[in-house]
Amino acid sequence: EVTDDGGNSPEQTTSSEELTTRLLYEKTPDSVKSIEVVNENDEFEIFRSGDGEYTVGGYESGYEVYEYAAKSVFDAAISITSQKTIAENVDDMSRYGLKNPAVKVKLNLADGKSMTICFGDVVPMTSTVYFCIDGENTVYSVISSRKDTFSIIKPQLLNPTIVPVPEKTETGEIPLVRELVIERADLPYTMHIVRDDEAKSYYLVEPVEKTLSLTANTVAQTGLYGLTGVAAIKTDPTEKDLVTAGFDKPSGRITMKSDMGEYTVLFGIPVEGEEPGFLAMKEGGNVIYQVYASAVPWMTVDVTNITTGYIFETTLDKVDTLTVTMGGKTERFTKSGLYSDGTVAIKRNGTSMDTAMFRDFFEFTFNAYIDDLAFDAVIEEGDKPELTVTMKNVSGKEEKAEFYNIENNKTIIVFNGRPSYVCRTAYVETMKE
Repeated sequence: EVTDDGGNSPEQTTSSEELTTRLLYEKTPDSVKSIEVVNENDEFEIFRSGDGEYTVGGYESGYEVYEYAAKSVFDAAISITSQKTIAENVDDMSRYGLKNPAVKVKLNLADGKSMTICFGDVVPMTSTVYFCIDGENTVYSVISSRKDTFSIIKPQLLNPTIVPVPEKTETGEIPLVRELVIERADLPYTMHIVRDDEAKSYYLVEPVEKTLSLTANTVAQTGLYGLTGVAAIKTDPTEKDLVTAGFDKPSGRITMKSDMGEYTVLFGIPVEGEEPGFLAMKEGGNVIYQVYASAVPWMTVDVTNITTGYIFETTLDKVDTLTVTMGGKTERFTKSGLYSDGTVAIKRNGTSMDTAMFRDFFEFTFNAYIDDLAFDAVIEEGDKPELTVTMKNVSGKEEKAEFYNIENNKTIIVFNGRPSYVCRTAYVETMKE
């Protein structure tokens, strides 16, 4: 009828059909002492002091209230604007879900009086819900997000920060992370990362000693600082709650030692969804949080993700001696000088050799690439390596890799005396050639 040009359009609509917003009431913050919220999942009371501070009933001590969240809920209650007047003089509020409303909010006023507002069912084909002021018989529609504001559970009013963001030092730096220990139920090993103050970087010491990748090194600098949950979901959990959440057998435990202090965070069962995550809580804490997996990458990476993919760490200019043994024969290469300034000289078994040829050979040796980890591999007594490569750098540090061929074109690498990696047998065969 809106587009009918035949003269059949109604000349006017009834008042109940008009979409007109109207401020139903508005209170000043100082005029409201507290609000009481009752929804389908929880109930809680938020108090406002004369100086504008917010507290939550039951969280007066031992908890850190998220003042922004408390203020947002409080402010949402002190004024309501309707989108439309649905019906007046209503006898049956159950038609609108307002006889036993899903959400009720009581405003306790400073003058001793009170008023209660009610949120009912969704208005069909709209983004609004039915609303009324308790004791009145007029039904309005208000935007759905207002009802959602009051549909939270009480723990969501707590600060979701699990590990605080540190204050910068006098030099403008954040307190240094000294160690990270990552223990996970899905990994057969513990990842232990420490800081090298001299190099101003981090490296892995367990389960193997390796340099971290550039990305992992950057992430290690902040450790667990600022770890924040989506929200707190349970306070003062019982033993049953802890078992249900998976904390009796944690899926992970991460400990950070830093100049700001030591923190250990436990991780429970995984949480599925558009953005997956975990349940988490501080060891010895009294609040369970939900955290996104993206907020704690240490729970989803392993050694192959966070380290360089190469076995040896020595660079070309830092190499002092490279020794290769295979088939009972040993080749020993010694270097003096530097490639970077043109002073390099190479000797092979005591005889000078072409420096470019050694550079190519070293690069091939360096590129022994890790395909997998092999901490559970067993080298039988009497087994002999197909190939042994020993790399010594100018500072005297020595790295030794022994290559043992196994089935399926795989080779186990015993690094510094410990079965550590798997590489392709093709690498060994090419080295022999």
